[in-house]
Amino acid sequence: MAEPSPQYVRDLSITGEFAAISDGVISNVIVEVALQYLSMTGEDMHERVLGLHTAHILKAALMAAGGGGGGGQVALTKAKVGPLEKQYGLLVKPVQPGSGLDDSTAYGRRCRALLKSRLPAMRASAPC
Repeated sequence: MAEPSPQYVRDLSITGEFAAISDGVISNVIVEVALQYLSMTGEDMHERVLGLHTAHILKAALMAAGGGGGGGQVALTKAKVGPLEKQYGLLVKPVQPGSGLDDSTAYGRRCRALLKSRLPAMRASAPC
């Protein structure tokens, strides 16, 4: 089964958030993820699932390092009543990704949805 290339994983991002990550680092994550899906996915979706799961791991690592979302920044909210205006600071808590494939990133949500769409077909075709 085909594994995604590092460029394939980079192309999953609309914002280019994986552009600075080396091919070697992305390839290492792909190999790690591929071991989890050896017999679990069909050939038609194998590359997509590996790519999305790899992107999820990379995004979670970027978030944990504070680059790519929720590093404890303060979001300002403004309220204006007549000539008076007030600003309120809301602390945006860092995202705490789970240890596996979860919904903490868009890539994780997309990968889980893809796997979930295939699970009923996989169960029906499994011998009893």
